[in-house]
Amino acid sequence: MPTVILMYHRLSREQAQPYAVPVPAFTRHMRMLAASGAAVVSLDAASGMTKAARRSRHLQVCLTFDDGCEDFYTLAAPILSDHGFTAAVFMTTAFIGKTAPFDGADTTFLSRSMLQELHAAGFAIQSHTATHQDLTTLSPDALMQEMSGSRSMLEDILGAPVHHVAYPYGRYNENVVQAAAGAGYRYGYCAGHCPSGPYTTARMAVRGGDSPLAFSLKMKGIAGSLRSLKCTLRDRVFREPAS
Repeated sequence: MPTVILMYHRLSREQAQPYAVPVPAFTRHMRMLAASGAAVVSLDAASGMTKAARRSRHLQVCLTFDDGCEDFYTLAAPILSDHGFTAAVFMTTAFIGKTAPFDGADTTFLSRSMLQELHAAGFAIQSHTATHQDLTTLSPDALMQEMSGSRSMLEDILGAPVHHVAYPYGRYNENVVQAAAGAGYRYGYCAGHCPSGPYTTARMAVRGGDSPLAFSLKMKGIAGSLRSLKCTLRDRVFREPAS
């Protein structure tokens, strides 16, 4: 079966918010994942899987975290390590080491030294562009600056190649895909229902208010399959002429 790529943003010690999962809920998620027998795989492994691996009946899950909030270092990474799980952080490079308003609240982001420490511990650090803009609205020059600037900065910090980019807000078009390829990325990630391809890999968002049942459906890929079916049926209804 295809690998399920889950998309988190941040953790919180307080009540759930749309993009903030409370620590007890995240701990429960990881326990459910461990109990399921699923293999938690790296981003490189998920994107480079062979056709034979995709035909496997064993559930494979990849964990990703967008934006690069400091709580990945302080809250998420210790819980992941307790379970022996790996994960990938998609870092917006303009935020490195800063505290700034983001999604309606002051947010502290990962520092250079934290990124280096996480990388050394086996967590993947990849690109979420330079300044977290809607890439579909940018000029070709600005689009390339967002892509290539973030990649070169992360590679300088980590001393390792950066092959993956997650598009802010999950939004992309053909210009975005071409810019990702032109900037040297091998894989690009959107959100929701996306056509399958190396630069249009779908991820499933995990929300702060998800129930255990909702998380289970997302973890197993059932929620994504149902959404894809819904989108396919909707497209056929609106695109196919009546007979």
